[in-house]
This record gives sequence, structure tokens and C-alpha cells, in this order.
Amino acid sequence: MAELDVPTISDPVLFHSVRHYFSMVAREMAVAVTHTAYSPLVSRMSGTTGDTDGAVLTAAGELIACDEHALIHMASLPTGLRFVLAKHPIETICDGDIYINNDPHQGAIHGNDTMVFQPVFVDGVLSYWAAVMAHITDIGGMSPGGITVGATSVFAEGLVIPPIKLYDAGRLNETLLELISANSRQPEETTGDVLALVSGSNVGTKAIRELVDRRGAVTVASVVSELLDYSERLTKIGIRRLRDGEYRAESWVDDDGLDLDKHYRVTTTVAVDGDQLSVDFSGTSPQARGSFNSSFSQSLTAVTYALRVYLGDIPLNEGFWRAVDIRLPLGTLVNPRRPAACNNRTASTMPAVVEVVLWSLSQALPDTEVVAGAGVPDVHAINPAGEGQYWLHFEAEWGGGGARSTKDGVDAGGTPMLGGHGSAISV
Repeated sequence: MAELDVPTISDPVLFHSVRHYFSMVAREMAVAVTHTAYSPLVSRMSGTTGDTDGAVLTAAGELIACDEHALIHMASLPTGLRFVLAKHPIETICDGDIYINNDPHQGAIHGNDTMVFQPVFVDGVLSYWAAVMAHITDIGGMSPGGITVGATSVFAEGLVIPPIKLYDAGRLNETLLELISANSRQPEETTGDVLALVSGSNVGTKAIRELVDRRGAVTVASVVSELLDYSERLTKIGIRRLRDGEYRAESWVDDDGLDLDKHYRVTTTVAVDGDQLSVDFSGTSPQARGSFNSSFSQSLTAVTYALRVYLGDIPLNEGFWRAVDIRLPLGTLVNPRRPAACNNRTASTMPAVVEVVLWSLSQALPDTEVVAGAGVPDVHAINPAGEGQYWLHFEAEWGGGGARSTKDGVDAGGTPMLGGHGSAISV
């Protein structure tokens, strides 16, 4: 690497201690959720954090750090927070407020992946957000767990919660919790998981305040700014290693489970010019009638994962996205219009997004091809547990990871984007 390519840091010890502290906070939030959750999907999966993610963000919603053990969620918390801020201006937000959001057309992935956002005030000023999300097993919908190929809109997939307050100045919105409970086949587990998310955000809020108390608000803010710039510079260095040009690839989704003779194209053009890189999904098929559509945040996550395979081990924060131009045309399979159904996007569409970016970049960096991993089928089981009650089991099963240019893939271990592990919920 040329000398001018080395990103300079004003105080490396301070920089990396704060950087890794934020990463630890994101991880601890996810772990706290798994330790307090009710449903096995969240609390009992291998890998300690299950289908869960935590993140620390700036007041404006820029990602500072996330739990990289659950990369499938990486873009959702910053995307979802921006919809919160669009409806709730910063000047109206109070200490003790907590917001909830699961709308796939307002930043979430799909209805089950429920997000909570807690503001962190420093000297009376909103300065950071502690955010966490998890897959809630059942929020209603036409089938147990809400994940079915029969859904043709989000209304069939379960209760849609727009960005609203779960807590108002420290006071729980009991009416909202009752509404969530009334729409679930597992009300106790569902409300328990929602409150577990609050536990996770509490852990994050406390840890962020401790860091600011120890280091000082001005110092922490300065390091955060430097961290985002650092990731942006590293990303541009990685782009410069690629060969200039335009690279195209396409993949196909056989059908959406409803229109069996209709096939869906996912295509991308990756353009590299010096330290500039764009990824354009123009030409991708219009959104499907069925539930294989990939919401904006899920597609952004898939593109980000595939890019990072080639661009290197870069701290994942807003600085990475500053350095790349990602275009996901509205109304297509990779960015559907409301009220498109999205619950089955991991089975085919999201892996196809990863595939086409990997295949495109392999042309820009020969002899480094990486094959995408398998999709994710979901397993459901349901039995009556008493009058008006159900026992419901949900489990996601990973396929293997794709082969690398120098070695095989991981057999049945799951792609790193999905945590690199199978569910393995103990019987």
C-alpha cells in the first residue's frame, strides 16, 4: 500500500479504544436481548445472539457500530431510525422515550424483525441512539409465524407497527403492548420479546453514558467523526484495488410461490472508476405478487455484505456507505412499493442480490471469486396448547457457505451474512 494510502489517526490508542468500545456496546445489547427474551428463536439459537442485532448511532441516525455477528440486519437499524426521525423531529424527543418500528416499507426488513430505538442524552442534548432488533416469532398474519408464500401484502404477514412511541418519557404505552399481544398466537412470548428489546436498549444507553462520562462528550464526538471518516477512506482504498470498468451479472428467482410460470430477474451493474464505485440494480424485475420481495434495508444489507467481501475488513459504519453509490430502483424486486409482502425474501431474492454483486466484482478482481451461500428456508410447527392458546415453534435453517477462490465453502454452516451458524435450537 502506498504511503499516501495509509489512513492517519490523530490518537490511535484513544481512537481504537473508543471504536472497540462502541462495537462491544452493540454486541452487549444483542446479548442482553437473548438473555431476557421469551421465545427460543431469540434466546436459544447457537452463536449467543440468535436472530438479533444491536447498534449505536449518532443523533442524526448515522451508524457508528453494529453487532457484526448478525450481518443480515446491518442496514436495518440506521434505515429504520431515519423513518423514526422523519415522523418525530429531534426537538420533540425526550429522555425516556423509546420508539418501535417493524414496517418493512419504513426501514425494517420484514414484519417479524421488530426494532426499538432509545435516545441517549448528554447534558440535556440528544447525542446518540441505542438501537436493537430481533425476529419476533409471531405478530399475527395469515399463518403461524407470518411467513407464508400465500401472502400478497404486508397485511397478510402480521401486525404492521409504524415508527411510534413504545415508551413516552419513561412510561410504557400499555395500550400498544395490548394491541401487539392481541395480534399474536403467542402473546406472552411476543410481548416478552418486545420488552427484551427494551432491556437491550437500556444496556446500550447505560454503556454509552458511561463512556461519555469517562472520556468527555467532546472527545467522544470527535472520535466518532474521525471513525466515520476512517471507514470512508478505507473503503476508497479498497475500491482502488479493483480494476476500473463496468461489470454486469444477473441471477434468477424461479417464481414467487404463486405465479409458478413467472421468473424474476435480479441484475446489477457495478462501475469502478478510481476510488468511485456504484452498484445499480436497474433492469431488475418489477416487484412480485408474492412474498419474495426484498425491502430496501434488506437489499442494502445484501449489497453491503457482498461489497465488503471484496473491499476488506472495514469498520462497518456510515462512512462505508458514504464511499459507494447504491441504487435500488423503487417498485422492483429489490425495493418494492408498499404494501408488497416481504417475509420470504431470504429464500431466494436476498441471496440473488449477494450473488450478482459477488459475480460482478469477481470480474474486477480476477482469481478472487466468491460463491454466494444458500438461501434460508424456515421451519414452523404449531399445536394447540389449550383453549385459545398455541404452542408455536419457528426455526430458520441455513444452507452452506459458498466456495472461495482458494478453498471450499463451509458445509451447512451458514453464510457469514447469516451469522455463520445454524439455528441449532436445543430440543
